[in-house]
Amino acid sequence: MNAPTDHEQRVIRVFVSSTFRDMQDERDELVLRIFPQLRRLCEQRGVTWGEVDLRWGITEQQSERGEVLPICLEEIRRCRPFFIGLLGERYGSIPGTVPAELVDREPWLREHTNGDREKSVTELEILHGVLNNPDMAQQAIFYFRDPDYLNGLPSGSVRSDFECESPAAKKKLDALKQRIRDARERDNCTLHENYPSPKDLGQWVLDDFTKTIDDLFPEQERPSGLERERMDHETFAHSRASVYIGRPEYFERLDDHAAGDGPPLIVLGESGGGKSALLSNWALRYREQHPEDFLLLHFVGSSPDSASATGLLRRIMLELKKQFDLQDDVPSEPNKIREAFPEWLVQTAGCARVSRPRTVPRPNGLHPERPGDLRSAESAGSETRAERSGRIVLVLDALNQLEDIDNAPDLGWLPRVFPKNCRVIVSTLPDRSLDAVTSRGWLENTPALQVEPLNEAERRRLIREFLQQHTRDLGAGRTQRLVDANQTSNPLYLRVLLDELRVFGIHEKLNERIDWYLEARDPYELYRKVIERWEQSYADGSDIVRDTLSLLWAARRGLSESEILEALGEPGRPLPRAVWSPLFLAMSDALVSRSGLLTFAHDFLRTAAQEACLPKESDQQNAHRRLAEYFQQQPTWTDRRLDELPWQLAEAQEMQQLHDALTEEACFLGLRERNEYELLGYWLKLKPEFDLGSSYAEAFTRWTERQPHSL
Repeated sequence: MNAPTDHEQRVIRVFVSSTFRDMQDERDELVLRIFPQLRRLCEQRGVTWGEVDLRWGITEQQSERGEVLPICLEEIRRCRPFFIGLLGERYGSIPGTVPAELVDREPWLREHTNGDREKSVTELEILHGVLNNPDMAQQAIFYFRDPDYLNGLPSGSVRSDFECESPAAKKKLDALKQRIRDARERDNCTLHENYPSPKDLGQWVLDDFTKTIDDLFPEQERPSGLERERMDHETFAHSRASVYIGRPEYFERLDDHAAGDGPPLIVLGESGGGKSALLSNWALRYREQHPEDFLLLHFVGSSPDSASATGLLRRIMLELKKQFDLQDDVPSEPNKIREAFPEWLVQTAGCARVSRPRTVPRPNGLHPERPGDLRSAESAGSETRAERSGRIVLVLDALNQLEDIDNAPDLGWLPRVFPKNCRVIVSTLPDRSLDAVTSRGWLENTPALQVEPLNEAERRRLIREFLQQHTRDLGAGRTQRLVDANQTSNPLYLRVLLDELRVFGIHEKLNERIDWYLEARDPYELYRKVIERWEQSYADGSDIVRDTLSLLWAARRGLSESEILEALGEPGRPLPRAVWSPLFLAMSDALVSRSGLLTFAHDFLRTAAQEACLPKESDQQNAHRRLAEYFQQQPTWTDRRLDELPWQLAEAQEMQQLHDALTEEACFLGLRERNEYELLGYWLKLKPEFDLGSSYAEAFTRWTERQPHSL
């Protein structure tokens, strides 16, 4: 009965493993010709494609110095289960240096990095990606090049670059190939032997991954706009449901409210104080316990359309229509949506019933940090509810972030009274939304749930559990310094600080580093220091940090890794993955991926990025213009181009270009099919300079003259 979650990511992120100097033509064939075709196919299915090829754009000397292996192994982990292995007649280079910290993190490396047992970077990748993990084999594909390829090398090639390095290396290569053949028989990984040329390899990869895409994401199962929006909110919820230090009384209060009657429950607490984490963890656990209820999560600010009050109501009504098989259509006009919303709630609240008695565990033994972890009914006590009506539970987080359109923060769109079986939980900060809640008298009948700052015991526990995940320990003295700092009572501040400290590599200067971070008074100032650290560690005289943050800030829905690399690179030549991956891995905990599209995990970071990289309005418009130019270069109107290009042109104030885009037939038809509200919204921005009626009259004439049968 619960609302479908659809939080699984629609992403294919594949790691490409190969030797260096003998596979340049293969890598060019894949990166420049084959992967773009697979990416377009994925976009047509609502899937994000990304490839990780750390050989492309890196030197063998860098690998020998040990600069690449740690990044390779982490990227392989993030790409699982998708893996491409390319092998010719070369075994590959032995890493000259394997960092001790990496061996501590990956103990299996010890038996492969000493003496005669030393393995090449390529074999270590294959071991980590597939052979050590049989469960990964079904999405792993290996390709062996035909040995006769050496006899017909392209002109200018140096034969020694393609031959095995030594008899000992040849023995290791033969053994590796045999292990892969054995894995094909044992674990069902795919192996193609003797591809004759890079072009043939490209066709084989295209065929194999087209089949994979067809199997995993059939064309008829392409997600609708409603499903994409749902996935955004579910992804946000799961991103907040990791290490969570909460109080049992918070969960008990939420449980009691969902089971009771009365006005909405208001959740209050400082920004970054854990309100979203509390609601995410509670809601995910509640769904497991109450499958007969319809629970909908909506996080204002977590998706491009989530901050619109009208869009929020429309989304709820569409979900109700789908869940309860309602026959009425959702109105198209904002005023009619607001008028109809209370009637839809009355119509649907209590529609579902459980026809048998049900045992519901009591909340006394809950562990909020582990959603769904319940004591047995015998030890926790239980209660039986016969004929319990299914309820609608609406969880609306961060009302203070609503767009101020038609006075939405004043909550005139939200009903004052809800049906008995419709339970509402909202969170906000002190602002107009809280004033509106107070004026309605909701807090008089239902006191707010106040999420308090972390006390000393909770801070200590969060420090311990967070660092244990990364096999780190600050020691008693440094831990106490963090516990004693007033700022660390804010959970977001403490998590960001711990994430920074765990990657700081100079143990002797750790105390000095802690002092530097603790100069930040709040999460915003802390993120400014994080950005400064990224620039010190990864910019290397370039603008890669500022450019990356600027592009992410300007993106409407976020950007895929491939889009970032292409936008940062030259036309037809993306920025090499090896250049960007260290920065990406450093940023990863500060980002959230919504079906493969990366965006900021917190508004604090978005604000810090804007102030650091885009302080002027002209800077912001230039960032939007840069993305508009990128999406203009795409040859067809895919979902991604429809999502981003008109929006970027509007934000960049490029109204003539926006008009020209909207009057392209493919753009018009695509937007009309996806979301007529969005299409009309763009035309409202074009008034009074451009008129919708006359513009489309001219456009229709042009379209029918070109293709009379198309409309």
